[in-house]
This record gives sequence, C-alpha cells and structure tokens, in this order.
Amino acid sequence: MKSVLTTITLLFLSLPLFADCMSGAKYFYPSENTITQDGQILIEMYGNQQHIISKLIHAEVYLEASNSNRIELYLVESNKGEFRLSQALFCPNTPLVVGEHYTFKYIPSGSKKPITFNRYLKNSKTNTALSWEVIPDNNNEEVNLDFKFQSKEVQYYGCGPSMYLNFTIENDKMVLYKVKLTNNSNKRSSEYILRAHEGILKIGHGMCSGAFNFLPQTTYTAAISILDSQGLPSERVFNYSFDSPRTK
Repeated sequence: MKSVLTTITLLFLSLPLFADCMSGAKYFYPSENTITQDGQILIEMYGNQQHIISKLIHAEVYLEASNSNRIELYLVESNKGEFRLSQALFCPNTPLVVGEHYTFKYIPSGSKKPITFNRYLKNSKTNTALSWEVIPDNNNEEVNLDFKFQSKEVQYYGCGPSMYLNFTIENDKMVLYKVKLTNNSNKRSSEYILRAHEGILKIGHGMCSGAFNFLPQTTYTAAISILDSQGLPSERVFNYSFDSPRTK
C-alpha cells in the first residue's frame, strides 16, 4: 500500500512539469532592449510554438524604425533541434542606424497584416513589443574562443532527464556560437546556434527541450565556432570529443 501511495504521489508531482513541457514558449536574441548595428536576430520557438518558425521562413520579415522606415531582414539559416526546439537567424540587408529604435515585424505568406511578438524584459520587468535600440558595433574587439571543458551534467526530473556538456569561456561580448555535434559511430551530425550564459556554454538538452540529444554508450565530437556579423561561422573552430553523458 505504501509503495502504491508513493507512486501516486510521484505521478501527481510530475503532472505540472509534464503540462509545462507540453506547452510552448518563445525566446529572442538579443534578449534585452539593445542591439548592435549588424542586427543579428535569433528567434527560437519551443514546444507547440515551433510552427511559427516555419511561418517566419516563408514570411516577409523586417525591422520598422520609429519614423516608419523599414529595413528588410534576410534569413541566414534555420535549424530544428533534436528535442522540441526550432530557431531562425536573421540579419538586416543594411546596417542599422545607431540610436534608432526598431520593432521586429513579419507578414506571413498570403497575408497583408504585419505581426509582431511581445516579450518580457527582466531588467525593466515589463512586457513590450519585440524591439531594440541600436548601439555601436565593437567589431575590432577580438572574441575569445578558448573553451575549457567544465563538466557533464545529468539531472532527472518529472518529464525526463536534462543532459548537458558544459564549457567555460571568458567572454562577456554578445555573440552567437554555431555548434556541430557529430556521432562518431554513424557519422550523423546536427547543427544549432547557441548562446552562452554567465560564461557557460551548455551543449545538450533540458528536461523539456534542447538543441542536442545523446545516445548512451556513444562518442561524440562537438565543433564550436563563433558567428560573424553576417551570421556565418568563423574559420577558427574548437573541437572536443567526449563520451555521452547518457548512461542508459
């Protein structure tokens, strides 16, 4: 009887987590209210919101200035993660104007009505339209690509485990990293654009979603490069081979 009650309790404790995993969310880069002149914009959708990426790929996408002038955005690439996550990277056709304020908008194929996204800004604790104020680029600053392996991370939750390979990097500049993960056994690979958080680049997936999945008893190689101002990977590549953090 005690074991039955324990099982029922664990089941109900996991239900809210499962419900959250079945929902969806939107993530944007830059995450706060400023953007550099090169204007890289990463749109990421999780769970049941992933279909929006397909719409963006075929939509008219642009930035609208405060004076209503428009700067068209072109699609650099789109990626589908291995665990309920999709993304699209856009860049402007012309450099953005420093000091100007731009709002992200798109017009779906077959429509004439522009759509924008709303987001929550942690710094100001406000909900606002997806927009940025432009600040100067720092293209002359060299970006550090000296990664150091930190740890393998496996944690078990209600919906399933989270699994990451963690790297430290001393770099406080806003940059995007292109990661290519190759299964060394079958040579299959997948690619995704990641961001570092507080000096840590995490390769893998969380409880509900993520860019990369791991098979047990498998060796992988991660190739990491920095995206330049046009959204293209740099020639410098950091390679790291490792055993899967997943054991079963």
